[in-house]
Formats: sequence, C-alpha cells, structure tokens
Amino acid sequence: MIKKVIAAGFLTLLATAVSVTTARADGAMLDFIYQSDGNTFQWQLPASPTPSGVDVFGIGDVDFEIDNVAVSENDGTPDLENLVFFSLFSQGGFFNFTDIASFGEQVYMGPETAPTFVPGTYSDLTDFGVNANGVPGTLQITAAPEPSSLLLLAIGVLGVVSLSRKKAVA
Repeated sequence: MIKKVIAAGFLTLLATAVSVTTARADGAMLDFIYQSDGNTFQWQLPASPTPSGVDVFGIGDVDFEIDNVAVSENDGTPDLENLVFFSLFSQGGFFNFTDIASFGEQVYMGPETAPTFVPGTYSDLTDFGVNANGVPGTLQITAAPEPSSLLLLAIGVLGVVSLSRKKAVA
C-alpha cells in the first residue's frame, strides 16, 4: 500500500512539473470576440504581445500593429489579418485592413511598444468598417483556458476515478 501511495505521489509531482513547464511555454492567451452589425469576429492573442510595428500611421506613438493574426468571421475559416490597436489619444479601438474599423475605447494598458490587453467587455465602440457606417460594436476579451491547466485537471480527475474504483473493488 505504501509503495502505491509513493508511486502516486511521484506521478502527481511529475505531472505537475510537466504542467508548469507547459504553462510557461504557452503563455497567457486571450480570446477576442468582436460583434457588430450582425457579424462576429474571433481571434486569439497573447495578453502581452510583441508588436510587429509601432506608429503605423506616422502620427506619434499612439498605435501598434500585430501581424498575421488568424481572424474568423461568423465561424468561417480564419484568415491571417494584420490588426492595429489605438490609444485613447487617437480615439481608441482597433481595425484590420479589410473589414473592421472600430473606435471608441482603448483595450490595452502600457506603452504601444509593450502593450498588455485588459480582459473585459468593451461596449462603447463604433464600427466604421465595410458596410457598417457607424453602428455600435462590442468587444469581449476573456482568458483562454491553458492546455496545461486542462491537462492537470484531467490527471486529477483520472486519479480520483482510479482511487474510487480501487476502493469499490476492495
């Protein structure tokens, strides 16, 4: 019995070590869901991304760009888009170069060279994208579940099920 407890403890320790290493590797990811004019756009970004460009429009450090973001529209196949986010100084909001142009609230903190997105619901946005022409928009930023956390949860559930089955047999 003692050997089984030690083995179970060792396996739990090993799983935790692997989980912590994976958690550091995948970083904190955020889910973005933007809804406007009957359309829903979805993408995922790190909480603290590394911008591919700052001052995209040459008007001072009031914006930053993130290239090659997989954005899906209405649950369709994601397209790689370049997204630009604006500070409140330049009306806040964000846009891509094809169909989203939403202004009104700043959705990040910190300087444009090292931004950190702020989870929450942003409902004071106005969409001026293709065919939108001033309709309201809402952006939800939420934490994405980390694969390492889900793995650790699954290992724990399997352990509890295994222990309960052994007790039922005994």
